[in-house]
Amino acid sequence: MNQRLNTLKNYSKRLSNRPGVYCMMNTKEVVIYVGKAKNLKKRVSSYFTSNNSKEKQEAILKDTNSISVTVTRTEREALILENTLIKKHSPKFNVLLKDGKSYPYIEVNTKHQFPRFSFHRGKKNIKESEYFGPYPNVNAVRNTLSQLQKIFLLRNCEDSFYRNRSRPCLQFQIKRCSAPCVDMVSEEEYRFNVDQALDYLKGNDQSIIDKFIAKMDHASSQQDYEKAAFFRDQISSLKVVQSHQFVDGSNRINVDAIALCESSGMFCISVLFIRKGQILGNRSFYPKRTRMTDHDEILESFLMQYYSEHQPPEEILINFNLDNIKILREAITDESGVKVKIKHRVKSYRRKWVEIATSNAVESLKSKLASKASIEAQLFDCLKS
Repeated sequence: MNQRLNTLKNYSKRLSNRPGVYCMMNTKEVVIYVGKAKNLKKRVSSYFTSNNSKEKQEAILKDTNSISVTVTRTEREALILENTLIKKHSPKFNVLLKDGKSYPYIEVNTKHQFPRFSFHRGKKNIKESEYFGPYPNVNAVRNTLSQLQKIFLLRNCEDSFYRNRSRPCLQFQIKRCSAPCVDMVSEEEYRFNVDQALDYLKGNDQSIIDKFIAKMDHASSQQDYEKAAFFRDQISSLKVVQSHQFVDGSNRINVDAIALCESSGMFCISVLFIRKGQILGNRSFYPKRTRMTDHDEILESFLMQYYSEHQPPEEILINFNLDNIKILREAITDESGVKVKIKHRVKSYRRKWVEIATSNAVESLKSKLASKASIEAQLFDCLKS
């Protein structure tokens, strides 16, 4: 073992002083750890110094038979390459994010004479439709679509069903659709409702209310009290929805608020989705292979892996600072093509969003640990009996 370590140590001394990525491999040439470095020679050599007592580094060295390196031009390139290799090899000592699901969106087929608002997941048809999201889960999309139907009376049926109607369906009877399929509403009036629904999804709630008030006043002046009552009910429904949303009315920004928490050796990362200043919901993750890993590495690995799979918003808020936050921001921007800001010290609404994300992380982790303890207790009882 000493001979093997001496060989690796001598190899590390001959490495370049430039940025890059190193891969630790076992006797079967399987990659067991991928790391990045601002200075390859300094970083890899640090594994062999006498004052190195980190448990994780000692465990990695114990299984390492060879090391390969790739020199990059910048530390930012090293970070991107590290993420690519982690996804490719799934090394046993790297933090891994298990998230193969694509996120759902709301799709609006704007080219249709009477557009449909519907659930969508997968490849987008940008030429034919507009998309709103991402939403954290299916329920968040369903709830939003239900609100849209109730307030704006929009159709949600498939085109094949829409084309073959001879009389209104149940959705019209329960006042959740205006039945454009059988000409119960004019194209102009339906388009008005579509435009208001699009404004709603873009966060322009007050603009919608102002237009509905104008419509209500006009209908009242024409003594069309039934129509005036309809717009009054729409305004009331919108205000109810607003009261249940935590909204930054002055700044319609897209943000992910991300919080990491730890308990009993398990980690949870909660992502709170804010789009156009509105909270759409949250989603919790439990990174794998976090033993002997510090908070910085876990959060940094999560951000790189997560945003290489999902489009980032303009702002990412985190609940504690990272040393490599500038390099991380540049790497995510390069990978996604979206210029992002990563912030730690925030105020006002942003601070409250981070607090909500942190609370979600804590509660989700408590639930996960309780479930795990319950399963272990049941298993113990079975073995005992």
